Amino acid sequence: MNLILTFIFLAVILYIFTGIAESLDNVTGDTGTGVDTQVTTRIKPHNVYIKNIDFTPAINHDVIIENLFKSISESVPPSGNGTTTEIDYKSSFQQFSSAAKFPWNDRIKDFLLFQINSVLGTDPNYTGTEWVFTRDIFNIYWKDFANSGTRHLVFNIFITNPRLSISKKIRVYLVVNNLSRYITDRGDFNPFSPVNAGDLRIVYITLDEYKSPLVVDALDKQSLSDSTYYIKNRLGLMDPFRTSGKEMEIDEEMKTKFGDVLLEKAALKKRGDVTVYGYCFNSDSPGAITQEECVKSNGVWDTPPKTDADCAYNRANTNYPNSFGKITNWNCQFPVGMKRIGFRYYSNQPENLPLCYNCKTNTIGKGTLGNCCNEQRDKTVYPMLTSPDYAFPDDRELRTKYSDIFESVGLSTT
Repeated sequence: MNLILTFIFLAVILYIFTGIAESLDNVTGDTGTGVDTQVTTRIKPHNVYIKNIDFTPAINHDVIIENLFKSISESVPPSGNGTTTEIDYKSSFQQFSSAAKFPWNDRIKDFLLFQINSVLGTDPNYTGTEWVFTRDIFNIYWKDFANSGTRHLVFNIFITNPRLSISKKIRVYLVVNNLSRYITDRGDFNPFSPVNAGDLRIVYITLDEYKSPLVVDALDKQSLSDSTYYIKNRLGLMDPFRTSGKEMEIDEEMKTKFGDVLLEKAALKKRGDVTVYGYCFNSDSPGAITQEECVKSNGVWDTPPKTDADCAYNRANTNYPNSFGKITNWNCQFPVGMKRIGFRYYSNQPENLPLCYNCKTNTIGKGTLGNCCNEQRDKTVYPMLTSPDYAFPDDRELRTKYSDIFESVGLSTT
């Protein structure tokens, strides 16, 4: 009898120690080799216990790039909410119309790309790779400071490293010194004037992407070891994911705006014209139907203008009453001689310049028509013109109607 009891006692002891060993294996992930390889989690409804996590931290490109940008920035932009730093430029600067191609787009991109590759190329993570721009600069704000003769520009652009598959949206604050060298009498950048790189000054370059993390709170702060967690809706998403049932932080204003967006999309869809959503022009791939595909195939993505004010040459000829340059069949109307690229965009190549009437030089053998629109901005040469005398398709009848205006100042209608 004593022998039987002894066996039972030893079996119980062995069972207890075996259970303890198995529990320790679950916690440490020990495979007997001394190497911790297992990641063990137990999931209960609304509860997550992470016992052990073994991982190699990823490279934080945001931190690396931001720090490198500081080396070519004169100042650090004020901290914002993570999406776009709210500083005075949005209220005190003018916004450049998205309808027209920025005249200095290519020159500023060339200048920036050299600066960016020079500084990012110094980091071992990017050595031997090259950064490129995948689209033109956009969200352009500008302001002139007469006392210093400078123009300040704030804008966005995307930089991409194709080899590393990295793409970042950045914001740039750039100052153009000696402004009088580079603008016309209308205040526009002269696309033909040579630029001295020494007159371009970077105030700052910074990432302009949402960096705010999701906020995670425990519902039961008295018992953090066994409590349900939920994600607060800090991003303004209308229906992002299922939660524990706690009320989302969505106010009435957000709901109204979201409803307006849905109504606008429904109205556009009802019109039945795909061009209202956008179209890819001059693409290397005929199959590019999204903006991303368009940009990758060297195309120009454009959407139709919403109002006449979105057109770059709307009412640009102020020498007589007219409405030329407005929207016509979804497109902006352009002066004679220009090449359209999209609904609103156009080529700025020398062979595609607009034609103007009343040219003193560079005429083309058709009345007073010629390539002199830029020269007509000079009031000392053309004192009788209030603007370049742009020629528009089918404008002869209207110009003849107002011939007395032209004749009174010694100008021609043809």
